[in-house]
Amino acid sequence: MYSVDSYIAQNIPQFGPVAYNDLVGLTKHIEHFFRNNNYYL
Repeated sequence: MYSVDSYIAQNIPQFGPVAYNDLVGLTKHIEHFFRNNNYYL
């Protein structure tokens, strides 16, 4: 039986870069939300 990490690495190798790019975009979105709603990081 494969671990989830091994399965993804072998069957969906592009997942890592795509997930990383989405994470960067999500972080920018959250920062934008906080700035526009007077929250401070």
